[in-house]
Amino acid sequence: MSEQEIFQYLNEIGCCNLCNLRHLGCTNKKFYINFELFLKEKNLNDKDDTEIEPNSKKLKENVCIVCLGLLQNHFINELLEFIEKNTSVNEYDSTNFACAISLPIAQQIRAHSVNLHLKEKFPEYYEQGNYKYVLLENINEIPLKEVWKWVITPKINERLNKSLDNGANCDFLITLNLKYVDEEKELNLLFKVSPETFKERNRNFKKFRGETFTKKSVETFLEQVDKEKFKEHIQCPPQVPNFSINCSNIECTHNSIYLAGRYMKYSRELSQTPWIINGKRMMEASVQEIICAPLASLFNFHIDYIKFISSGREDCDVRCLGNGRPFVLEIINPKKTKFAYEEFRKLESEINKSELIQVRDMQLVPKEDLIIIKQGEESKTKVYQALCISQQQITQENLDKLSDMKDIVLQQKTPIRVLHRRPLAIRPRTIHYMNAQMIPGNSKMFTLDVETQAGTYVKEFVHGDFGRTKPSLSSILGIDVDIIALDVTAIKLDFPKPIENS
Repeated sequence: MSEQEIFQYLNEIGCCNLCNLRHLGCTNKKFYINFELFLKEKNLNDKDDTEIEPNSKKLKENVCIVCLGLLQNHFINELLEFIEKNTSVNEYDSTNFACAISLPIAQQIRAHSVNLHLKEKFPEYYEQGNYKYVLLENINEIPLKEVWKWVITPKINERLNKSLDNGANCDFLITLNLKYVDEEKELNLLFKVSPETFKERNRNFKKFRGETFTKKSVETFLEQVDKEKFKEHIQCPPQVPNFSINCSNIECTHNSIYLAGRYMKYSRELSQTPWIINGKRMMEASVQEIICAPLASLFNFHIDYIKFISSGREDCDVRCLGNGRPFVLEIINPKKTKFAYEEFRKLESEINKSELIQVRDMQLVPKEDLIIIKQGEESKTKVYQALCISQQQITQENLDKLSDMKDIVLQQKTPIRVLHRRPLAIRPRTIHYMNAQMIPGNSKMFTLDVETQAGTYVKEFVHGDFGRTKPSLSSILGIDVDIIALDVTAIKLDFPKPIENS
């Protein structure tokens, strides 16, 4: 059996030219791009007793029985026009793109049907070990989607004026969802082949999430189904379809980008994130909202697609001073991904119109840098200044001994004030150094500068939280001490890099 005879037969049953190549096991990419070159090299243009007319009217009129038109010119031209008119693609500023297609599930059934038929029709050609291109177990050695990439995606590239990136790490993905009119009709034939398999998926709604047919379930079924039972209910080879596939919609998605910076918080009545309990807003605003609103407005980001991530948090009544607290904004599916230096400075200026917070060092960072924030939750140190008051009079001499105490390990039981949202546990935390200074003219008030391990409850360290933090400042000094106000003065985490003139 020659390639010429198989080629002729594939034409007769309704395969398109490029599917013919796939079934002949052709691995040469240039033949798929230039089909006439294949005909010439294989001498298939020559006419013998059996005329071969791959470009006959029949082929032009028929939709391919395997790819459902995917690799045929009439569909390709319609698709390119559809993509060109779709404005959502051009809303993204990415210059590179990857392209994926979502094929109808019925195409799997048709491909299986053709494979079974060819194995029986030409056993000597497709016999394992003798056929030099493909194995008996898988006639379609050249996947349909692979040929699609070779032939069509370069044409999409030209229409979009973007560079095609076949790499798995491309950030911008265009997905073409392809539909087939007779999909349901052809899928329902599987009920006849194996009633119990798919009725069970219908009955067990919760387990299968209401999906009777999925690509994976049909693929698994076709791998296991008895070929005689399959042929009993499904025609092999399949009939020429009445309809070609069509592109129902285009989905564009871009991987998240990450904007980093540092914020200073000057208000003692401002939560870091929206504070809402039982539908009631507890604070009028939040750091997150003050930062995200101008960002969404300036760069046309959807506010719900901005995720705020910070290196820890301070209480509502605690200010964050110095160089501020590192934070990252994850922008989900962004259309804008490129930023000039001046754009970030304008964003900072807009945010800094607020009297409640200020931001600095805004910049793009790679996703890999987020690990710095994650690791910083345990490794960074923070410096605080607390305004304290003692129940009894105290002298500077009493306070000076605190400066000699280094790396004190506390045992902190979960504070009473956060027990409603944190599990009960005893956490060891380290006080690296302390320094206290009296307030002039007041024998009961003093400031405490303290550097701590991340995650230390400083308020509880000062007053002891009814003995739940040991030791505490109260137990060290031997007098009851309480805290009036607290500021974060430094967060020692090298992230993000400082921006000149920020």
